[in-house]
Amino acid sequence: MFNAQNGLHITEAVVLTEKYGLSEFYERLITLYKEAHNQHSVDSDNIRSAVVSALDSFGGTIAEYAIPELLLNSRRYVIDREFSLLLGATARHSDTTLIPELEDIERNVSGLADGVDEQVNPVFKNKYLAVLRLVQSVKQELLSRGGGDE
Repeated sequence: MFNAQNGLHITEAVVLTEKYGLSEFYERLITLYKEAHNQHSVDSDNIRSAVVSALDSFGGTIAEYAIPELLLNSRRYVIDREFSLLLGATARHSDTTLIPELEDIERNVSGLADGVDEQVNPVFKNKYLAVLRLVQSVKQELLSRGGGDE
């Protein structure tokens, strides 16, 4: 399924996986997500975004397993679109067990935002601040829901 070398073809394959509800490929999607930056750096944000969307759409136990797996075990590119999608899926399919990880992400993104001079690069400053607000929102959503293995 993912033997194509062209990132656009891979993205389209993932989109079709979602469209046709081919949830049996979820493990391959997780692997693809984790390897996208190394194997398809130019198209990695599109590939990873499509993977998050597909896993999110599968819902149920697949999403409850896969979404935290991506958040916990993958390199983060916090200002890429896919990371915001991943955070949204985290809010829908996770519980308070991810709070410590979200707190680490919050500290890291806050540090990144603090390191950007708004006068020199307002675009990056605003991107980091937007991600920071999203992380805080997801953390609050999970806390308000409670549950999990605290």
